[in-house]
Amino acid sequence: MEKTFFKLKINIQDLDKYGYPDADACSLIYLSEIIIEENKTSIKIFYPDKEHVGDKLADWFDNNKEDMLKHFEFVETIQPKKVVSIDFTGFRLNGIANGSNYNEQFSSNEPELRYVIINTSGIRISFSNVVDKPSQFYLNQTGFSLVEMNYKYPINFPWNEKPFSWEPKNKIEEYIKFDKIEFKLEHRFYNTTKYESSHISIQKEPMLLVKHEGLSEVEIRKQVTMICALFSFYIHNDVDYYGARINTKNGSFYEQNKKKSIESDGHGIFIWDFHLNPLNLIVNVNASRLMANYTFVLDTIKRFNYAMQLSGESKFMILYNVLEQIRVQYILEKKIELEKAGDPPNLKKVIEEYEFTESKKDTDKNIKVALEDITKIIKEHQKEDFRKEISTKVDNIKLMSMSNQFKSLFDYTKTEPSICNLDFDMVKKLRNKIFHGKPIDDQETECLERISNYDRFPRFVGIMILKYFGIDDLKEVQKKYDN
Repeated sequence: MEKTFFKLKINIQDLDKYGYPDADACSLIYLSEIIIEENKTSIKIFYPDKEHVGDKLADWFDNNKEDMLKHFEFVETIQPKKVVSIDFTGFRLNGIANGSNYNEQFSSNEPELRYVIINTSGIRISFSNVVDKPSQFYLNQTGFSLVEMNYKYPINFPWNEKPFSWEPKNKIEEYIKFDKIEFKLEHRFYNTTKYESSHISIQKEPMLLVKHEGLSEVEIRKQVTMICALFSFYIHNDVDYYGARINTKNGSFYEQNKKKSIESDGHGIFIWDFHLNPLNLIVNVNASRLMANYTFVLDTIKRFNYAMQLSGESKFMILYNVLEQIRVQYILEKKIELEKAGDPPNLKKVIEEYEFTESKKDTDKNIKVALEDITKIIKEHQKEDFRKEISTKVDNIKLMSMSNQFKSLFDYTKTEPSICNLDFDMVKKLRNKIFHGKPIDDQETECLERISNYDRFPRFVGIMILKYFGIDDLKEVQKKYDN
């Protein structure tokens, strides 16, 4: 990328109180340069030596909790003119490094300049020119294996009596349709060979190519984010893009934002259901439905993957909560419990109590009488404690069991916990004890471990997620792509 120079305004009005007391006052508008390197983005700010801007910024950074980038404002482009704007919103400052003198003066009228380097988590640049090429989204290392599985590398060596050649072959040449875009997974290959080295080094970088018709930058981002989320669901790790070159009818945009990567072998618990290739997940979901429920889908995948990285009670409770939220979503979409929830659905109206033949007052009274009668079979030294808790037990007795609450969900999706060898009454029992802070005994702990095995509760919750995504039966998944 060619050098980008621009004027930057630092909106910190009291900046002069930091650093050296005898320094000149800051002009607050400075010539700056964007520096983009592999996995690193920086802003180089040039300033007159006597202003000590680098020291002042470092001192401010040490004494303030808020992020400095919030106070950076793009003023105008110096070069290249095709740059329309530079945006720091949503990015953070990673560090400050003072540089030495900058010997190359920009004009004879300017004093000798120094510079400070602001290391950032990313940057966003908008261009005026429209590029008629697919948009490129550079995936983090977690997505590497997902792209690599579609490649083969034919090699001709000299002893084959043919000229040496090494040519990567992407087994999937066509673009894949997803809602309003078409995409293709590819590697970007580039040479990293050192000068006069006897070894040739070629680097591979996973990326997503995107074609579209007339979509805005925001719409393209949302489509790609959903595809990455589906990859994340398949692999149970965060697949995302750290950089992008987005081409739209209104201009081109570049963004780099380094994100944490986790090495992965490329498969999760649904490896065999999708025939060892996550693209079979992508082509089988209801893409338009996912996009219509964008926030819910992303949040569900995020929490499911988080649970899959945990163990014990934490894993169990998060998976249970995911199941609860799926039920809530179906209620809000008027698929279940419509009679109780009303139209439009109101979750507060979804009654989870048994229906009684008497009024609430008489029902509560009769329950208290029945509980009082139970004291006859309680040991004498505990009877009074039981009587004191009767009033707190009434509401719990009126509630349906958790299994009954989920009955409408299981009926609607035509799914039973037994398909994953689950006793849902035991699931409910464990959930209630953990939720109310009661310790579980050794036998229940062993039961919790069995339930939390990947082929039981995690798989069942995953199946319920996939049903919401539009995959009703995993046995009928269309196999379009091989490993």
